[in-house]
Amino acid sequence: MAVGEKVGFGILMPLLVLLSGLFAGLTLGYMSLDETQLQVLAAQGTPKQKQDAAKIVSVTKDRHLLLTTLLIANMITNETLPIIADPLLGGGVQAVVVSTVLVIIFAELIPQSVCARYGLVVGAAMVWPTRIIIFILYPVAWPVSRILHWLLGAHSGIVYRRAELKELVTMHAAANGKGGDLKGDTIMIVGGALDLQEKVVKDAMTPIDQ
Repeated sequence: MAVGEKVGFGILMPLLVLLSGLFAGLTLGYMSLDETQLQVLAAQGTPKQKQDAAKIVSVTKDRHLLLTTLLIANMITNETLPIIADPLLGGGVQAVVVSTVLVIIFAELIPQSVCARYGLVVGAAMVWPTRIIIFILYPVAWPVSRILHWLLGAHSGIVYRRAELKELVTMHAAANGKGGDLKGDTIMIVGGALDLQEKVVKDAMTPIDQ
C-alpha cells in the first residue's frame, strides 16, 4: 500500500469510528426521550431545557424516519470500517480484532453511555447534523420508515392512567431521597384530588352523632 493510501486510511478509520459512535449514541439518546417528556420540558422546564426540548421535537416528529435513518447510517459506517481496517492493519485476525474492539469501546459503549445520561443536551446540539443525515438518506430511509409506520402505527408519548399518575407524584416526594421536592402535604392533596373521580358524597359524609 502506498504511503498516501495509508495516511488516507489512517485518517478515515478513526473518523468512521467516531461517526459510528455518533449514530449509535443519537439512536439511543433520541429514542429514550419520550414525546410526553419533551412536551413537558418544552412547556415547564428550565430555559435551557425548553430550548433543547423544542429543538429535539423538530426532528422526532417522525420517529420511524429518524430511527430508520440513524440505523442505516450506523450500519453503513460499521460495514465500511472493516474494509478500511483490513488493508491498513494487514488483514487477517488482527484487523477483525482491532476493528471490533474499536467499535465496542468507542462506537458503542462510551457514546451510548454519554447519550443515555445527557440525551437532551447532546440531542439538541446534534439537531442540524441529524437533519442533514435524514436529508441524505431520505430516499432509502423513508420507504422503510413507512413500512414500520404501517406495521406499528404512529408513535405517541406516554399517557399515564390516574393510578399511575398518583404513583408518579408519590415517587417525587422529597422524603424518597430521589431528587424530588414535593412535600408530604402536597402529595396528600394531589393524591386526594386524583381520587375524587372515584368518590361519592357518601364517602365524605360524617354521621351526625359524630
